[in-house]
Amino acid sequence: MYVITIDNKTYKTISKWSEMKLKDAEKVFNIVMPARLRDYYNLLLGNDDDKQKKLAELIFTKQEIEKDFPAFYGQVICALSDIPEEIMRYVKKISREEIYRFKVKDGVSCMSVVMGLMKEPFDFKPKGLKSFEWLGETLLMPETRKILGIERPLANESAITFCESADLLINSEKIEQGKYKSMANIIAILCRPKDEQYDEAKSLKRAETMSELSMDIVWEIFFCLSSAYNMLGDTLLTYLKELESTKQKQPLIQELRSTAGMVIC
Repeated sequence: MYVITIDNKTYKTISKWSEMKLKDAEKVFNIVMPARLRDYYNLLLGNDDDKQKKLAELIFTKQEIEKDFPAFYGQVICALSDIPEEIMRYVKKISREEIYRFKVKDGVSCMSVVMGLMKEPFDFKPKGLKSFEWLGETLLMPETRKILGIERPLANESAITFCESADLLINSEKIEQGKYKSMANIIAILCRPKDEQYDEAKSLKRAETMSELSMDIVWEIFFCLSSAYNMLGDTLLTYLKELESTKQKQPLIQELRSTAGMVIC
């Protein structure tokens, strides 16, 4: 944790993802961000060819710089620390900016957390976690296996658990403030005790407790699922390209749609 001193009193704010809980992520994600600050972050996170030109053209108003942005910074800082809102009211703009952006080499800042929650964290590296302890149970992470020389995430998951979790992830992206509400359910579907088969009732009950899960574990599962979904998408795209020159294209695409359902658009 980072230690901050305000009026001779010390407070603490998170310094790494493992110190943050899923419920904290949802709280930060739900804070209304000024529209032009969101535009700025999207540009920073994007890969547009004219990215630098667009950044140079983005000029903020005095209202945004002096009031709107610092107000947002203060809300985020309070959500990620033990600083009371009544104390934050008296923290000046320049101090808010310093606290919001401060980070050490291997840590996070309030700013990097906000940007990470918008897309995915650029300051988190998956460690290949195999399991974690949760409320007296050892929950196993989805297994990645090397098949024909290729790393295959979710290698031992059934079609139903992959589809249930991927469907939640995809649909949550379409719902405002949806991603982190869905993560508890996704984790409960994919992370189960050894030899336990997926059971919807058990999964829903376990998901009710997952808001207290630390974000390092949440991101491990997020990257695993994203990798599996992207790999499946790439595989299907390759198949479809190969079918373009054959007369069997339409019947086979229809068969793939019937089999994979939600995965093919």
